Amino acid sequence: MGDLNPSEYKRVVLWQNLPSHHQAGYVSELASRGLVVTWMVQDSIADSARAGMGWPEFESSTVTLKVSPSEEEILAELALDPASTLHIFSGVFFVPLVRKAFMLAARKGLSLALMSEPPIPAGIEMPGEQGGRLRKLKFAIPLAHKLFRFAYQRQIKAVFCIGKMARDWATKAGYKDSVIFPWAYFPVQPPYPESLPTEDHLYRMVYMGQLTPRKGVDLMVEAALDLPGDHWRLKVIGQGELGDSLKSQVEQAGKSHLIEFLPFSPWAETMRTLAESDLALVPSRHDGWGAVVSEALMQGVPVICTDRTGAQDLVQHPWRGTVVPAGDSAALHRAMIQWMDRGSPTPEDRTRLRSWSRRAQGAAAADFLLTILSHLSGRGPRPSAPWFDDEPLPESTTSAP
Repeated sequence: MGDLNPSEYKRVVLWQNLPSHHQAGYVSELASRGLVVTWMVQDSIADSARAGMGWPEFESSTVTLKVSPSEEEILAELALDPASTLHIFSGVFFVPLVRKAFMLAARKGLSLALMSEPPIPAGIEMPGEQGGRLRKLKFAIPLAHKLFRFAYQRQIKAVFCIGKMARDWATKAGYKDSVIFPWAYFPVQPPYPESLPTEDHLYRMVYMGQLTPRKGVDLMVEAALDLPGDHWRLKVIGQGELGDSLKSQVEQAGKSHLIEFLPFSPWAETMRTLAESDLALVPSRHDGWGAVVSEALMQGVPVICTDRTGAQDLVQHPWRGTVVPAGDSAALHRAMIQWMDRGSPTPEDRTRLRSWSRRAQGAAAADFLLTILSHLSGRGPRPSAPWFDDEPLPESTTSAP
């Protein structure tokens, strides 16, 4: 897209909890397109639970990354070129760094934006400290968001909503349609761009994620245990509170040779397993996005996910996957059988999925964000998200906003 016009935003500062590789796909691309990008985060990957899940550290020579900045560093960042900078905040209610920076930026009258997954709905349990806060606040959060919007709506130039559920939340919170923009997570390109089908004629499915009720992995195992025949395999990669009980359930059913449980491994190894699969499963009762959906499509692998998964935005056509009702193991079972009956994706099927997935990768997302910034500056029409277009992108194309 080229360098920005001098009258537009020239800088973007992202305020988040971690330099997640689920965001890294577009962050570096923004910097390569003439935008000055600073990423201010509370913790590094190495100091977070994500390290145990195999997440890689973020590395870039074009993006300034600051971990656990001091108050002096925060104030210095907020003072840089305020008229041409958009500050984008993720996790204002739950990340101390983000909350502090937002309040300071608001007092200075700076241009602000929010980037948000949907709030965890009532009835969905989250483990650990964050889950405790959510359980205590679940009745107050909707009111808090409305008060927050009322107090700062003049300064909030955009709300980047990760998935349909987040867009619905922003509307209910009272944000105007003109400031609501669809957004997603954009993982970096997996290290195995070509799918790696095997030659043993088995139909291979994979689940990657936490073994918790919120992720719906218990429903997936229940659905898999009723699958007919033995020409299929399911790899369950992850760890969590349900791990032992699910393993026992599979052993008691005599299907340990069909359903294999594996711990988290380095991201590159997990991506290789994904590349060797025929179908990815995301059975979440609630998932703000579900990056496995993005990663699978980049590998040419179709996906079954639920209608409480943000990344259902990417599975709106039957050749890319199936969306089933959350919490419905019978519907998940039927969808698994339907995909098994189709057989393994052909090389042409995989190529088509990989080509389309470029609409939801970093380069296209960066160009989409630049067109949003131009629109917010009054220099262009409101753009549409490239991943809502069903046509695949040729390999030489980087964007189609």
